[in-house]
Order: sequence, then structure tokens, then C-alpha cells
Amino acid sequence: MDFMIYCVCRQINTEKVDFAASCGAKTARCVLAHYGERFNCGKCACSIQDRLNSNAAKVTAVAAE
Repeated sequence: MDFMIYCVCRQINTEKVDFAASCGAKTARCVLAHYGERFNCGKCACSIQDRLNSNAAKVTAVAAE
């Protein structure tokens, strides 16, 4: 399993992004909101969204099998 810090400002890592996604978060803003946080500098938004999109694509691919 890969592990990455996505948001240094708010200590959001791979595990937290994936957990928030499993709880229904579909956007980077929703991931931070899941943990009661807001963007500080916002540099992480694209990376978090890429992770969410990647996870969604994997779920869709598995469902199609």
C-alpha cells in the first residue's frame, strides 16, 4: 500500500483521504471537512482530488467486472 502526506498543513495522509472517500467524500474540500478542517494554503487540493478520482475509477472498474 502506498502512503503519502497530501496536506502538510492539516496532516491529511493517504489513509485519511481513503477513509473520507469511503464515508462519501467526493471532493478535496469534502475530505478536509470530514476532519473538521479547511484549506490553509490549498496546494494539496489537486493531489487529494487525484487520489479521490483514482479510487473512484478503481471502484467503477471492479463493479463492472
